Amino acid sequence: MTTEMKFRRLCQKTFRKFRRLPDDFTGSPDDFTGSPDDFTGSPDDFTGSPDDFTGSPDDFTGSPDDFTGSPDDFTGSPDDFTGSPDDFTGSPDDFTGSPDDFTGSPDDFTGSPDDFTGSPDDFTGSPDDFTGSPDDFTGSPDDFTGSPDDFTGSPDDFTGSPDDFTGSPDDFTGSPDDFTGSPDDFVRRLPRSPDDFKLFLK
Repeated sequence: MTTEMKFRRLCQKTFRKFRRLPDDFTGSPDDFTGSPDDFTGSPDDFTGSPDDFTGSPDDFTGSPDDFTGSPDDFTGSPDDFTGSPDDFTGSPDDFTGSPDDFTGSPDDFTGSPDDFTGSPDDFTGSPDDFTGSPDDFTGSPDDFTGSPDDFTGSPDDFTGSPDDFTGSPDDFTGSPDDFTGSPDDFVRRLPRSPDDFKLFLK
């Protein structure tokens, strides 16, 4: 047998060896180019397509866009995390997906609160853009610009339309023209004009 034939047979044998299922693949996964469905080695250096990656995501460092495993242990950048955020346990500071399904602690939620539908009790971001139900909104009402119908905070800083203002009118500082609350608290002389309305309340 010539040297060329021996080399060819060795190449064929090696090729057949690596044609086996990747379950038995024990080499460096850096060069693993087969289907990752059955890849059971350490994912630390896994550089293939993560679409079908079903191993432990603890050390998954590839693109998380197509990550379909359990995100509980996902430690990569969540910026591109497109799976269900219900189980996302990382820092929500960088969570930029749809917050509709975000069920973690909203204390650190810094995304757009427009679509935030969780409990706003712990919402500590700027309420300027908060468009959810303000019933449970306990932040500073200074910048509250939503519907005041359900506004239950201190009316001192209420600057929205007073038409639907249903809180105590004692500290109401808006235009009295549209004030539709109960006059039971008006125990002083009625204002003669909107200009002296604030003096009336002092």
